[in-house]
Amino acid sequence: MATPGALKQVVNAVVNVNRDLRRIDVQRVVRELGTVVSADVSTLRALQLDAGDFISLQEGIARTVDWFRDNEGLTWNRTESR
Repeated sequence: MATPGALKQVVNAVVNVNRDLRRIDVQRVVRELGTVVSADVSTLRALQLDAGDFISLQEGIARTVDWFRDNEGLTWNRTESR
């Protein structure tokens, strides 16, 4: 686990590189780094889902982009920019 001092160094480094970022926003994101997220996958059964059926975020995004590309003009249309 990172110490508060180490996290402050990261915040300072990021803000020094990109001065357009608000320090409070960088601090919030840096605090989230290293946060452990866990879930009780047994609760998926109530939804008739299995954790093994899930795909990675990267694969899900790729499939979504492919779907939109393949279905443009069929099930959705791009709006004209003004």
